[in-house]
Amino acid sequence: MKYGCLVALIAYGYTYGTGVGPISWFISSELVPQRHRSVAQSLAYAINTLMVVISTFTVLPLYSVIGSYAFICLYSIPSFISMLILFRYLPETKGREIHEIVKELKNK
Repeated sequence: MKYGCLVALIAYGYTYGTGVGPISWFISSELVPQRHRSVAQSLAYAINTLMVVISTFTVLPLYSVIGSYAFICLYSIPSFISMLILFRYLPETKGREIHEIVKELKNK
């Protein structure tokens, strides 16, 4: 069992590092014009850092109050809501390349 946890941790690190993790940084920089790219990237990083600090400092007090359900409140529910928002407001990007989306945004 302990080796299974280690393998799962390595698999998570690999899949996050090669897919989901870096994508969030590329999307914010690719979907805005060049002149606003640094502001969008800085804003995305600032919001990310703020959310990490908030979740880090709330997990231990919340864990002591409601136990392991704290992880559901802090991670699972916000992730589920984010996925709903993405599926609701970004269906037009499915199966399309980034340059096609940017081209369409520029034409609007």
